[in-house]
Amino acid sequence: MTMVLLSVGLLSLAPLMVSVVQGNRFAQNLSTATSLAEDRLEEITKHTVYADIIAANFPSESQGQIRNSDPRYARYGRRVTIVDSLDVLGRSVLKNVTITVYWTGLGGQARDVTMYGRVARF
Repeated sequence: MTMVLLSVGLLSLAPLMVSVVQGNRFAQNLSTATSLAEDRLEEITKHTVYADIIAANFPSESQGQIRNSDPRYARYGRRVTIVDSLDVLGRSVLKNVTITVYWTGLGGQARDVTMYGRVARF
């Protein structure tokens, strides 16, 4: 009788264990994506030459291209958007930066993390 109760109890925990493992995997992916977005945003905002902060100098990367095609980041891609805000004379005074890191989660579901930043001309 005790073995039956123990078996039923353990079998009822199996779906919970699967959910916990999936939740941990999602949390790890989310943490990695956030770190990749933050790294690129810091690289752009700390760039010393304001005029060189353009999308051509910080290109988007397809899945598998991040950090010189490091296999640890093969599932992640990164989109970079840099938009100038102009003053009344048409000069760039602020750059709005958007970094989106995307990946494919469990079941083929598209996931992404987006970070925003601004770089001002001094």
